[in-house]
Amino acid sequence: MAGYSGKAVVQKLGIKPGFCIFVDGLATPYRDIVGELPDGVAIAKAAKAPLDMVHLFAGETKGLACKIAPLPQGDRP
Repeated sequence: MAGYSGKAVVQKLGIKPGFCIFVDGLATPYRDIVGELPDGVAIAKAAKAPLDMVHLFAGETKGLACKIAPLPQGDRP
């Protein structure tokens, strides 16, 4: 879904074909949030390398900190 910029969410996030993405914290399917994913994008079941992107969702800062803490240092923003 495009917003005011006219770009799709996957473009705004920089998701490219072939990416491996770890997603955590969603109650709905990721595709329902970001829309159609480029060819070859894989959603990882665990936060283990190699990953191209980690997309975390949390309702509050404390929840986000708990999700970031166990990630390998190289995967942190």
